[in-house]
This record gives sequence, structure tokens and C-alpha cells, in this order.
Amino acid sequence: MKALFITLLQLIVCITQVHARLSFRTFDVKSGISDNYVQSILRDQYGFMWFATLNGLNRYDGYQCKRYTTIQLGTYNNCVNTIAEDASGIIWLKTPQYYFFYNRELDKIDSDIHSQLSPLGIEGKVEMLCVDNEQNLWCTTDNRLYYYVYKEKRLHQMPLIGKKTLVVTAKQSHHYILFADGEIAQINWKAKTIQKECQAPPSPSGEYRMYMDNQFRLWIYTIYASNIQCYDTGNQQWVHFAGEELLENDFAKSVIDDGQGNIWIGTNSKGIYILNNRLNEYTSIHRDDDTPFSLPSNHINCFYKDSQEIMWVGTSKQGVAFTCLDNISFETCRTPEQEDISCIQEDEKGYLWLGFDGKGLVRYDKKRHTYQLFNTSNSNIPSNLIIGSYLDTKGRMWFGSYGSGVFYEQNGTFHSISYPMEKSDENPISYTRHIIEDKEGNLWMGTFMNGLYCMDSKGKFTAYTQTNSCLQTNSIMGLSHSNDYATLYIGTSTGLYKMDVLTKRLTQINGESEENSPLNKIHVNCLHRDQQGLLWIGTRSGIYIYEEKRKKLTHLSTDDGISHAYIRRIAEDHNKDIWLTTDRGITHIISMNDSSTNSFQFRCYPYFEEDGIGNIAFNNYSVYCNRKGNILIGGTGKYLKIYPELNKVHPNKHKVIFTGLYLTNQRIDVGNSTHDGRVLLDKNILLLDKIIMNYSDNNFALEVSAMDYGAQHKLQFAYRMGSKEEWVKLEGNRIYFNKLSPGIYRLQVKVNEPIGNQAPISTLIIQVRPPFWLSTTAYILYSALLIIGTTLLLKKMLHKHQRILQQQKRDLETAKQHEMDEAKMRFFTNVSHDLRTPLSLIITPIEKLLHSESTQAFKDDLALIHRNASTLLDEVNQLLDFRKLDQQKTTFSPSYGNLPDFIADVCMGFNALSQKKGVSLQINMNTPKIEMDFDCNKMQRIIFNLLSNAIKYNHENGSVTVTIDKILTNDGERARIRIADTGIGIRDENKEKIFDRFFQEQHKATTYMGSGIGLHIVKEYVALHGGEVKVENNHPKGSIFIITLPITRIPQITPAEDTSSLKTEESSMQKIIEPSKTEKASLLVVEDNDDFREFLISCLKEYYVVFDAPDGKKALSILSQQQIQIIISDVMMPVMDGMKLCHKVKTDIRYSHIPIILLTARTTEEHILSGLREGADEYITKPFNLEILLLRIHKMLMWTRNNHEKFKTIDLSPSEITISTLDEQLIEKAVRIIEQNMDNSEFTVEEFSSQVGMSRSGLYKKLMQITGKSPLEFMRILRLKRGRKLLEESQLSVSQIAYQVGLSPKQFAKFFKEEFNYLPSEYKKKQETTEE
Repeated sequence: MKALFITLLQLIVCITQVHARLSFRTFDVKSGISDNYVQSILRDQYGFMWFATLNGLNRYDGYQCKRYTTIQLGTYNNCVNTIAEDASGIIWLKTPQYYFFYNRELDKIDSDIHSQLSPLGIEGKVEMLCVDNEQNLWCTTDNRLYYYVYKEKRLHQMPLIGKKTLVVTAKQSHHYILFADGEIAQINWKAKTIQKECQAPPSPSGEYRMYMDNQFRLWIYTIYASNIQCYDTGNQQWVHFAGEELLENDFAKSVIDDGQGNIWIGTNSKGIYILNNRLNEYTSIHRDDDTPFSLPSNHINCFYKDSQEIMWVGTSKQGVAFTCLDNISFETCRTPEQEDISCIQEDEKGYLWLGFDGKGLVRYDKKRHTYQLFNTSNSNIPSNLIIGSYLDTKGRMWFGSYGSGVFYEQNGTFHSISYPMEKSDENPISYTRHIIEDKEGNLWMGTFMNGLYCMDSKGKFTAYTQTNSCLQTNSIMGLSHSNDYATLYIGTSTGLYKMDVLTKRLTQINGESEENSPLNKIHVNCLHRDQQGLLWIGTRSGIYIYEEKRKKLTHLSTDDGISHAYIRRIAEDHNKDIWLTTDRGITHIISMNDSSTNSFQFRCYPYFEEDGIGNIAFNNYSVYCNRKGNILIGGTGKYLKIYPELNKVHPNKHKVIFTGLYLTNQRIDVGNSTHDGRVLLDKNILLLDKIIMNYSDNNFALEVSAMDYGAQHKLQFAYRMGSKEEWVKLEGNRIYFNKLSPGIYRLQVKVNEPIGNQAPISTLIIQVRPPFWLSTTAYILYSALLIIGTTLLLKKMLHKHQRILQQQKRDLETAKQHEMDEAKMRFFTNVSHDLRTPLSLIITPIEKLLHSESTQAFKDDLALIHRNASTLLDEVNQLLDFRKLDQQKTTFSPSYGNLPDFIADVCMGFNALSQKKGVSLQINMNTPKIEMDFDCNKMQRIIFNLLSNAIKYNHENGSVTVTIDKILTNDGERARIRIADTGIGIRDENKEKIFDRFFQEQHKATTYMGSGIGLHIVKEYVALHGGEVKVENNHPKGSIFIITLPITRIPQITPAEDTSSLKTEESSMQKIIEPSKTEKASLLVVEDNDDFREFLISCLKEYYVVFDAPDGKKALSILSQQQIQIIISDVMMPVMDGMKLCHKVKTDIRYSHIPIILLTARTTEEHILSGLREGADEYITKPFNLEILLLRIHKMLMWTRNNHEKFKTIDLSPSEITISTLDEQLIEKAVRIIEQNMDNSEFTVEEFSSQVGMSRSGLYKKLMQITGKSPLEFMRILRLKRGRKLLEESQLSVSQIAYQVGLSPKQFAKFFKEEFNYLPSEYKKKQETTEE
């Protein structure tokens, strides 16, 4: 009996604590309700909440509140006293004067209650109307009592004489009636009697109220007097209850049974009293300003408990408050220190230890409810910054600190752990957050930045860090162990690892998730191995669950129900459920092993501030499951206590209700007309299956609600416009539609539940009517017009087809002619390319002969040959220029210079031709200095073509005048060039045509016929400069060509185009080219034209050793046999052309150091760029000047010799003495190998060549060509360079330096003297003297 009493007492205390943990949310006038004085509450069969206030009736769907008034129906105000819904769905309203009902179909309040009562058989003036707990209807009219049972569809009635009825209450077969004088009578329908049960005490003020609880006890009270009484109908006596005396100073306003055996009593000013089932214990709930989700007001008017276990509380000052009766598993516990709780641990004596991040430790005695503080001031703990804790199997309570290492508490005494180290070293376990024990009794300590440490039972430490293990970081983020303590799991910032406790073998865990995110790339925040063998890995992007046996990785994110992606800590309760703390709320995860699929299913239930957890900011790692299975989560100055056994999870199948229609952001009510007179809603939208919209209603919206007020902040809706469409997530509860095409749509809406929960789908048909132009009438008109139009179109198409056939025939003929022209042009272009090489063989030898003194007797003949060959070359070049213009491949390459000087130089070249023709050539530079940008090559071609024509088409004793000046136009300053001749002239009708391609004017006065492309080239080149060209008559005869060019003054310096320096180099050619008499360089000439190849050989063999090859393949064969310094190659060759040869040479480490000069007749810039990309060092076009070729060869050889000299310098980059990336990499590798073996005196050339990856002979050739040193000399000079640097910078002796560079002191002195002309000791002394 005593044990039973103790059990009941514990249950009572538990119930008392439970109700203290209720959290309330408020809905007031700020949220949309019409008045804060709420008198009655109802949840209807569709889920809407109804609030009766002093200022109207409010319907709430969780998002919007709609107000209904009664003043338009004849009441003097909008006050509604009570509201109730019967079993048929009719909502009844009582006001101070009348009764009304809610017409759901028309969505309005209706005063004609007899339209609803008469079909039931109830007639007469209604004096009292109420609905009992079973939703049956009670009514009194004209001294008769009516009782309608909806299940039976049966009306009961009996006479009621003499007394005014206030209310009827009924549960099951217990029916009681309360009269205005306080008499309470029992109704017996079988006997048709009303028998007095008891008499309530007289009340001086206010009217009586009566409520029957689930134990059939009657609670009688008056709303304005403190005389609440309880009558037990079973024992037929008045009973007393706990706290009864406290209510004497206040009066009750409402009573309700919460369905769990507790009686809630709402008072006028003292909040809520909750009595247990036996009425011998109570607790109170009142407003607490320090608690965010406390009861908003102590002035209670009414209660209502809905079907979702939500208790609604109507107040007289703060609107409506509601709380979830199931959500009572959270309790906030405050601590004496307002500091971050960094760790929580319970010791073997039941004390709860809290570690603070700055204020030491607190030990909580649950029995005495006392806290004891330990800090550096009042105890011997080493630090107040506590960041980790652990209870080992020996009962020792371990703590990790921030900066002061690890210590433990045993029997009330603290002991610090010392790590063996030197005095100057930093303690590696100073920053320890994680401590855990393994099967062998070893303690493992995870640090912030110093890795993982194991301390055995003897106090010996073993370190596992990035330097001595497979750990990729020293930042340990979490530790956990298997159920048998034989495996340790380590989470880091770069992945996951596991340690075999017995073998001490550390390995990395690799696994693949569905997103192909490997475990070794995951940033682990926290870690936990649960009782089912699952490894839970908290990250910054959700949580991963790793099934090690199946190598399966599952990822859960916010889409699966996690409250936030950033996971702070993981804990497991006694039910094997997982609790997560995140950056926003907590998450409860239930793991279920599906036997059919042999896999785990996970259900996530998030909780937020609104659910009662409060506004706690959770700290990292501060989560603990105590012996009772409660979850403790640390915050700042308080911690959250979770009672998993009280946490009831009710999967809710949320049915979505359509609650409102909006058109252009205006709510559409039932029966309201639009601007064009249409009625969109003829009844309440929640009763409709279909809505019809016009095409012009291009901006409308629908509102939905799931009517889950407790979980509303967690809900998200999804919708689609057909069963085959994808679901679209919705922000908020309003679905917007914009410009829907005509048609019928099936709008489907559901609550977007986590994976595994199938939510019911609600459907609404939306029909969008087409506009007139898409209506049936319009389509008939369209069809008629289509037939007429088709007939006309066919006739027109037939006529058009005939024209097209004729046009196609003409186009075909034109295309054929164009193809013939193109073929001719390609032929002439190819012939022109082929002519350039023979011309090179003519012009180059003639230039050589012209410079020779032995040919002075034939100088005039040679000059004649040279002049005509140059003229032929010019015609070839002009044809090639025209081809480039035709293919739009001409580019504009301006340079900055003085235009008059340039034109004068060009004109000087025509003196001989003009004298021969007997034509005087005069140049007038009216403006001697016009500095501007122009393309030299193209400007030369412009002047050349115009002067050629002016002289060719002139008469003997005629004249040509070139005038250059500057003019001012509307577009600014321009340069003007006038070329006037006294020749045959141009007819007026042809002046617009002469610049067209292939146009030729016929003249009897001359037999000369041009090509028809010269003036076309002039026009195009002038246009490239942004200028204009025109022709005028030169009176009395001849023509004047006038060119105007814009003057642009942007100075540009292009070294490659510096002709003055080139001339200087050419003029001093004979002085520069003085090859060594003792040793000649070896050249390789690759040319498929035998004559040209023999010519080059004859020109070069005087200075160099020349090898030759007819194609690239043969050239590679010669390279493998001979040591070549420079390659001169043609581009276009059979077997292997010059481009391929260049690529192979530059990508072969054996030959990549050899410079290459390409000679070709291909002059386009893209061809030049292509050659340079392949690695060519020079690109010379045919025909070329032999002296320039010799100069280029000489420059390359001089560059190589200079590099050999440069190599003797100390700080020289390999890129400065190499011409290819391969050579640069080779030299870098060679230098690196010598550096690595600098002090190895036994390092041989064979080892050197082996490490470089080449044969000894190949390395010898390579280094000799690049550096001028043999491998042995290369090694030696690097050693000497290092030695010289050490002599300059270190305090070492000469002997020490010699051994450091791999030489004996004697060798070092000898070679140093040979290389630098000083003995090492002399050099060192010289350096010291210089520094002083």
C-alpha cells in the first residue's frame, strides 16, 4: 500500500512538471483577429478555427482570418457569446439578443434559424439552444425541451414548465439541465421526466455555468462570483478539490477536461489551475514575462480542446493562445552562471557536471537541487575554459580544457595529467575537446590542432598526427567507439578514420553516397556510433548515416525533415532514437529496419522554438543522454531537457483545403461580381470541385491550408497542374497563376512531407475559357478565311513557282560561272605561290652578283634582269593581295610615322621608270610633316599601283605630279594625296566603275592592257585606313586620283618593324660575319627544290658546315647522326612538311634545343603564326635577302655562345638559356639533381645521366649545345657556384665549404682558381674587405 502511494505521488509530481513545460502561441489583433476579448472557440469539421469575440466572429485557417458580423442582421453590436457545431455541420451562434447560424454554402451568417430547425421538427420561438459533447442539438421553445440525436435522426421532446433554462450538458446517457435559479436536474428520456439532482449555492451576481467532465462530475460556477463547486453525480454529493481555497479570491470563467484526466479551470485574473484526476493535486499556469512562449494573459474567458490534442485558451486581453498537449517533452533548466555550457556529463554518483566555456565547472546535486561551482579561484582545476568531458570505467570524471590540458576528478579531488616533453615544447594535449575510453582501458584524446593521443593505463602517451599516420589533418572533430569498444572512430575536418584498438592500425573509411560524395572529403562536425551499429556523421550539409557492413552511406538533409543543415551534436536515447542539435532547432530521428528490404528507413521530426524548445542557441558537442534516458542539450546559462518517453509522434495525414480565391490580389467572396458582372464563386470554394475563369483573368491565386495549427511553421505545400507533372514546392500558402493558356487543368496540392510519408492529395479543376479569337465561332470564321486564302495562295504559288524556276536557272548559271572564276583564281594563286621560289632563285643570286666586284662588266644587264624579276614578283604579290581581299583575310597593321617622307621614298623608286618613259615625276610636299598611323605595306601598294598606272598610260614628255598636304573637314584633320597625270584620262561614265574588280577601260590610244585588279586593291586598302579615294579630270587632259585619310596620332613602337636598325645591321654584315677559322657551326638545309637547296648550300658553305635533306623525314635521320646547330627548312615539302618537322624537333628532348628558321613562299599572317606556334624561331618569306638570312643565322649562333657565357653566373634562370619548354625542364631537372647530390663526392656522370633519364652521350650533346659544358663540367661549375655563394654568405671555412659541395679542399682550390681567377681564400678575403 505504501509502495502504491509512493508511485501515485511520483505520478502526481510528474504530471505537475509536465504541465509546467507547456508552451503557448498567441493569436491576437496584431495577427488578424477582430478583438482580443474572446468568449468562445470552435474547430469545425473542415478544420477552421472560429473565435467568438466582442466585435464579431472570426474564422482562421492558420494563415488568414476572416471576420463575420451580425449588426447588418439587426443586432445592436457584433458581440457573439458562444459558438458550437452540431453533427450535421451547422454552426450555431448565440449573441446577447438572438441565435444565428453560419450558412457554409454562401459563406455568411444567417438569421433564419427556423429554416434549419423546422426540418428537424422543432417549432416555436427559441429560448435556449446548445450542442452537447456528442454534437447533438438541445433546444427549448415555448416551455418545451427538444433533443435531436443526429445518429438516430430522431427528435425527443417533453414539456418544460415554469423555469428558465440556462444550459444542458450531456455525455453518453448522462443528461443534466441547469435552470436560472441554480437548480440542477437529471433528464430521463425513457421515463420522460426531469428530476432534481441538486441545488447550486445562491449567487449574488452573475449567471450560472455548468460543465460535465469525463468522470461525470458537474462543475457549477458563476462567471462573476468566486463560488465554483464540484458535484459527483456517481456519489450524488459535493466534493472538495485541491486549491479550492485559492479560488475564493478569484472567480472561474471556464472549466474543461483535457482528455487525460486533468481538469483545467480558467480564472478571471490568476491564469489557469490544472487539477489531476483525483482532484488532490494541482499546478498553475500563468503569464511569465521571462519566458517567450508562456501564457499571454492571466485573464481567461474560455477553453476549447480540438481533435489534434491542441488546447485553445480564449483570454479577455490578449486574444487566443493555444498549446499542444502532446508537446510536453521539453523543459528548460537554468544554471547559476550565464555562460556557454560546453559539455554535460553525469558521474557514477548521479551528480550532473556542467562545463562552462569561461567559468569553470558546476556540479548539480539532483536530490538537494543545489549547484556547486569549481573554478581556478576556489579549486585546483587548471583552467576555467572547459570544453570536453568523459566518465571512464573507473569512475573518474575527465575534463578537457582550452589551453591547459586534461584533468580528472575522483572522490572530490582534481588531478591534472602531465605530458612528457621538453621545457621549451608546447603541450600537445593543451587543447583537448574529445576524450573516450577503449576496450583496453586506454584513454584517447582528440585535440584541436595537434592530432590524436592515446594514454595507456601506465600514463604512457602515443601520438597519431599528420606526420606519422594516415591522418590528413591534425584537427580532430569527433570520437566514437563501437558497441564492443574494440573500434575507435575518428572524425576530422578532412574525412573519417577508424582505429583497431588491439592492433593500433589506423585506416581511412571510404564510402560512396548517392551523391557520390566520398567520406574522405566530408568535413565532420560530430560523430556517434549507435546501438544498431550505424555510424552517424554530422556535417555542415546535413547528416550522413554509414552502414559499415554494407558499405552504404545515406544522406539526410532539410528536404528529409532535418531542422537545419548544420549539425552541431548527436545523441542517442534509450529507445535507440537519435537526437540532433542544429543551427536552428533540434531533430528527432527514428530508425526503422525494414526486414523486407533489409535496409534502414529514417523518419525525421524537427522541433523549433515554437514547439517549446525556447530560444536556446545550442553549443557544439554539448549534448548528453543521462541514465534515465533524458537528453540534455547545453545553451547559454541554461540547458534543454528532453523527455523522450513523453514525446509522442503522431504521423499526421495532412489533407489540404482550398480556402480562398484572389483575382488581381483582391479576395473573391461568394456571390461577389467582377468588373464585367461575372460571379466566380456561387458557393463556398471549399465545397467546389471546379472553378471557371476567363482568359482575361490572367492574374489570380488560390489559398490553401492543412489546418494543422501545431505544426504549421513546419509545413510546406507542393502543387502540380496534372498528375504527370512534377511537384513544385510552394513558399507560403498562396498559389499564383499568371496568363494560363485556355484549357482544363487539374490542380493537385499536398503537404510536402518527408520521404516515406504519403500525404493525401487535394484536387481542384480549373477551366480557363478561351478568348473570342480562340472560341468556336472564331474558328468557323478562321476556317472560311482559310479556304478563301488557300485558293488565292495556290494561284499565287503556281505563278511564283514558275518565276522561281526561271530564277533558279539563272542562279545555276551564275553559280557555275562563279565556280569557274574561283577555279581560275585558285589556279593563278597556286601558280603565284609556285613562282615565288623560282623568283627567289633568280633575284637572290642576282643581288649577290650585283654586290660582287667581279661582275661590274655585266652590271647593267644584271640590273635589267633584277628589275624585271622584281616587277614580275610585284605582279605575283598583287595577285596574292587580291586573293586575300577576295577571301577577306587581309588585316590592318598600322605603325606610326611621317606619311610624306614615306610616300617620297616610294616615289623615288619610280625615277628610273619615269625617265625611261620620258615622263617627268614631281613630288610636292605642301605639308612636309604629317605624323599618323598607317600600314606601310598597304600604303606602298596604293602609291605603287597609282604611280604605275599614271606612268604606263601617259604620253611621252608627259608629267606625273604627287601632292601631299593636310586639309580640315567636318570630321577633323585629314591627309590628302593627289596623283595627277597628263595621260589618256578616264571617261566620265567609267569613273564609278574603275574601282570594281576586273573592270578594264578600252582605249585606242594605248595597247597596254591591265589586269583590272590594281585599282580595286587601291580602293580596298584605302578603306582599311578609313579613308576615301576618287578620280577627277585633270584639265586639259589626264586624271587626278585623290586619296583622303583620317589622321590618327597614337604613337606605337614596333621593334620588329624598325627598318633603320635593320638597314644598319645589313650594312655592317661583312663586319659581323666573321666565323671562327678553327671551328665551323653545322647547319641543316631542308628543301625539296634541288636548285634552291644547292643554291643555299653554295651560299652558306663558305661560313658553315652544311648538311642537306629533301624532306622532313630525311632531316630527322640526319639529326640522329650529326650534331646540328641550326635547321633551315622549307614549309611545303613532300613526305613530311616543314610544320611537322618543326613540331617533331621541338617535342623531342634530343633536338628541342636546335633553332629552326622556316623559309616559305606562304606570306599570310595565319601561316606565319602557325609556324611560330609549332616552335619556329624565325619565319622568312621567299624571295628573301641573302644578307638578312646570314644575319639571322649569325645572331642565333651568337645567342647560343652568349648563353654559354651566361651559364657561369650564379643566379641564372633556365628559361634565359633555353629556347623550348623541354630544354627548360631538362636544365631545371639537371640543376635540381646536382643540388640534391651537392655534398656527394661519389656522384658520377653515369648516375647523373641515369637520374636525368638520358644516355651519357645524349646528355653530353644536350648540355654542350645548351650550356657549352660537358656533364662533368656542368656538375663542377654548379658545385663551384654553390661554393662561391657560401664564401660570400657563410662563416664556414674553405675546407668545410669544399666538403659541402662534394670536392676535396685541393680540388676546390684548383677548380675555383681556374674558373674565377682567385683562390677560395683570396676570394673570401676580398669579399670581407669589400664589405668593410
